[in-house]
Amino acid sequence: MNKLVPKSDDRMVPMSSTFCMNCVFAQYDDKKIQTGCQANRIEQFKNANIPVSEVTNDDTTSYIIEGKACVYYRNKTWALEYYKDIDKENLVSTIKQELKIPYHAIVFLRSHNTINELRERLSELHKQHIPPKLVTVVDCYTNSPIVKELKGARQVGKLIPNTEVATIITSQEIIECFKDYNFAQWRIQTIQQTDLLYTDIIDLIYDNTKKVQYLFYISFESSYPIPASFSQELHASLHDDMKAFIVLLANSQNVGGGALKVAHAKHAGNSFTIPLQDKIKHYDDAPHLIKKVEEICPSLQMS
Repeated sequence: MNKLVPKSDDRMVPMSSTFCMNCVFAQYDDKKIQTGCQANRIEQFKNANIPVSEVTNDDTTSYIIEGKACVYYRNKTWALEYYKDIDKENLVSTIKQELKIPYHAIVFLRSHNTINELRERLSELHKQHIPPKLVTVVDCYTNSPIVKELKGARQVGKLIPNTEVATIITSQEIIECFKDYNFAQWRIQTIQQTDLLYTDIIDLIYDNTKKVQYLFYISFESSYPIPASFSQELHASLHDDMKAFIVLLANSQNVGGGALKVAHAKHAGNSFTIPLQDKIKHYDDAPHLIKKVEEICPSLQMS
């Protein structure tokens, strides 16, 4: 439970609240009563049913965003010095750029996929308004039974009819898929044990990337396009619509599953074959923040 702090009228508000009083974006009338927010956050908080109240300190009346940290808050004295080369009209857009959330995109390459499908998914990620900080391609292709069988058959000149694998993708081709894109970081995770569950693979990837600074991971399948609006929707949901999640449940195409990195660390992921969301429910650790990915990113809704 959030700790409480007193307001000037002796009522209590959560310590996680935001006091607008010294924010560079707080707007006041000539009577020193706050009338709004240059970043338009007050209306957004109200629209999200987050309590907004007033507090008077000395002769100034300001808003309090109760129980919610405003990511746009910037102390006025500090901001005017730190952003001294930016005029006030452009300050909101500057800070909005700073609020881009670093995320980890995981793309599965399976035995039925083609190299062109992988290229298309990487291109779609690269073109996102907010590209991922880290991209992992999960190579479930190379060691899959059908691909191994096909490789062995071709070595002895034998054809295997009715196979979905038309051409064999080499490891070098997978690496070369990245050459046209300037992702901040990228990697390939080749799966050796072909009977690993999806959740086991996610744990393996997390263990190999936990030192990288990102907020959450989200997974995609090479078979399905990544909507161009995906990253914008996600940021709008979190920053503007005040939505939140701990775990994202994938849609019917197994696209969009993910979790906050801190939640994965806290509960040891999917260890002991117990899915992360089940652990969160068991320990009553904010289970209401287990969301379907469509709630955060509507473009991932399947008809």
